[in-house]
Amino acid sequence: MTVNLSNTAPIHMAVYMVNPQLAFFANRDNNGAQRIVAGILKAQQ
Repeated sequence: MTVNLSNTAPIHMAVYMVNPQLAFFANRDNNGAQRIVAGILKAQQ
């Protein structure tokens, strides 16, 4: 998954499906930045 924000470089994310209702995502490369972007996506009911 690629996230495009205005006026910045795209963020390339890896998405891991845990089950049909839950996924974990994290950035694949941080281009030397000292941060990691990660989180959980949960389907709304």
